[in-house]
Amino acid sequence: MVRLKLNILADSESCVRLVADNPVKGRSNKELIYQIRSELALIQLKDNVSMGGIKAHSFSDTPDTLGNAGADRLAARGCTGFSSKQSLPPPLSRRGRAPPHTPH
Repeated sequence: MVRLKLNILADSESCVRLVADNPVKGRSNKELIYQIRSELALIQLKDNVSMGGIKAHSFSDTPDTLGNAGADRLAARGCTGFSSKQSLPPPLSRRGRAPPHTPH
């Protein structure tokens, strides 16, 4: 069986530290953190998983930073409570800035 090599990137240093098995004492999301750790442990039984950090809001054109910008847009969409395509924020340009809004 082929083991996949999965690399999870986060722009939150505290997220990386918490998922990396640091103490969870006094955290408000203990159950969620333990659930994520449990799921990662199951994945690691069959695949190689690593987790690392990425700089937030970088305006370079690397696949990692473009992927992070996409994740930020999805997070913003989730915060609005909307799930239709019409509620998506405008896509970022290659330089990381949203195009100006044009009314229809």
